[in-house]
Amino acid sequence: MNLTKLKKFFGGVLLIFASVFLSLFAFEYFLRFENSSESYETVTYEIEGVSYSFESTASKAFSNDDVSIKKDKIYVLGDSFVVGKTCAAKNENLTGHLAKLNPELVVMNLGVEGKDPSHYIDFLNHFPISAGDLVAVVLYDNDIHLSNETCALSDRQKRNFPIYFPKLCEKQLENEVVAKDQAGFLRQLNQKLKHLLTVQLIKESVYNFPYASKLFYREEFRNRWNDYESEENKWLRSTIPVMQQITKAKGAQFQLFYYPNTNRIETQDPRHTIWLRFGEKLKSDFGVYLNDPYPFLVQHAPRESMVWSLTDKHPSCEAHAIVAKYMSSTLTKR
Repeated sequence: MNLTKLKKFFGGVLLIFASVFLSLFAFEYFLRFENSSESYETVTYEIEGVSYSFESTASKAFSNDDVSIKKDKIYVLGDSFVVGKTCAAKNENLTGHLAKLNPELVVMNLGVEGKDPSHYIDFLNHFPISAGDLVAVVLYDNDIHLSNETCALSDRQKRNFPIYFPKLCEKQLENEVVAKDQAGFLRQLNQKLKHLLTVQLIKESVYNFPYASKLFYREEFRNRWNDYESEENKWLRSTIPVMQQITKAKGAQFQLFYYPNTNRIETQDPRHTIWLRFGEKLKSDFGVYLNDPYPFLVQHAPRESMVWSLTDKHPSCEAHAIVAKYMSSTLTKR
């Protein structure tokens, strides 16, 4: 191959790579635009030495406003599904809809992205919950994950509450093992690339193939929910009666929910079966009732998928409205 042909060859290859890169860049920009939302007001509190950023409604817990004082309060605890950041600015997230449906209550959003029951226990101890108030804890699939932070909080909490402290946590705190979502080259690579929306969309597409789905870390969550002897499951189950105990000790009422799947709403959803079995286990072991919103969602969902965007599988504002309506119906039974 002479020099001229070699230049043409490498020029063609470079042109192909440049075209692919520009196409991916343009597609990534489109996905970010399609996934964008307005910012919302937040308030920050330090709880047990950790700084948390809540939606601004959390400040109503400490409000001296006479109207607020005369009303009962509902504290809604959960992770990003409770935060509902894509809908919060328009007051159309879960707690925004709950407030509209229950004007006689002061509704406060204590959701924080990426948190779990170990954090909720600290929240319940920190906020001025009192007689007449209601605490609604909303679980989600990834609550069964044991992060290093979860282990550290649980290590402290086990001194005051009957929380099961996993052996896995002992090893993680001693730096003998890494958190499971960081184990292995592919998972570490995923942590670096997961912020690219194009990558997220590709992963969601691949996940829909039955055999490919087994390769995803999220599938391990299902196994842990089904395995009541797993360290993660025993830890999670032990935190729930503790949250109920703290709530009742303050004279308030406790209700437990889970946020249902909204990305593929169908009658025979295997995730629903997992939640039903978990609820039965909670009731038999601790007498705790798990509210089940999924049948209500299936009945009222106008379409099979009710998520925020192509890449963000958090609930749409319309889905929040349906789940809030179900939760509101349980409040009237107090």
